[in-house]
Amino acid sequence: MLKDRTETEYHLTPQGWLRGSFWVCGAKIEDVSTPDVRVESWVEEIDSPSGGSLPNVSWRRIWESDSIAHHARIELRQRFPLPEYRPLEKF
Repeated sequence: MLKDRTETEYHLTPQGWLRGSFWVCGAKIEDVSTPDVRVESWVEEIDSPSGGSLPNVSWRRIWESDSIAHHARIELRQRFPLPEYRPLEKF
């Protein structure tokens, strides 16, 4: 079964989430610099099987600031939850 895999980087900042770089099947399609004010960086991984099956969406943290207290990062994540996956609408 064929499937597409995309990865989107997101950076948590004191003002909320900023979208970062984007990959399709391991190839970087969009290169975005990381913001200086980031507190954490996460990657949203989406595996979309062919045949109309629902995609598998997962998240993994790839970086966290060692200059921000753990409880402060938790408070920011509660204030700004991970961006919500929204599948493309079919025509």
